[in-house]
Amino acid sequence: MAEMFTSPRHPFYQSTDIMSLGPIDENRYHDFAERFFDEAGRPFSSEAFRFLYRRFDGVTWYVQSVLNRIWGDGLALESEDAVSKAVAALVEDRALTFHDLVESQTATGKSLLEAIAREGVVREITSSAFLKRNSLAAPSSVRTALAGLLARDLVYRSENGYIVYDRLLGEYLKGSNEGFRP
Repeated sequence: MAEMFTSPRHPFYQSTDIMSLGPIDENRYHDFAERFFDEAGRPFSSEAFRFLYRRFDGVTWYVQSVLNRIWGDGLALESEDAVSKAVAALVEDRALTFHDLVESQTATGKSLLEAIAREGVVREITSSAFLKRNSLAAPSSVRTALAGLLARDLVYRSENGYIVYDRLLGEYLKGSNEGFRP
């Protein structure tokens, strides 16, 4: 999306100032969400909220999507299990799209994407330990696959290492995704 405003090839080039928004403070977000659940008389577990917040590193879109799913289903935020079920439902909603996206990758790209999702964050993508642990090809093949994944915005490099850009896609790719596969 940023490219739409930062690339001379796109119509909105330099039409706005770019603003980066970090995660909402965990305690402030907690209090905000708790108020809505309390006002509706629905149970709200601080532990479940903190599990949700940390599962998605406080990224607002994911936290809000899960809370919205729980709220929309008329449920309570009362356990980590409630969070996991809501995440599973969101992934299930997108399973066909995720399946097609994953299957459109090269074999090495697909394996690398799955490996990154399993590990969460990968600091050294061509380390022998990472390659061996995930039965990946030679470092040069992995670098080529990584370039493709980066170009398609499927993976990005954070300050901690490489991560699957779409956290729900990451959930789909993890070992618990068997029920999500079409």
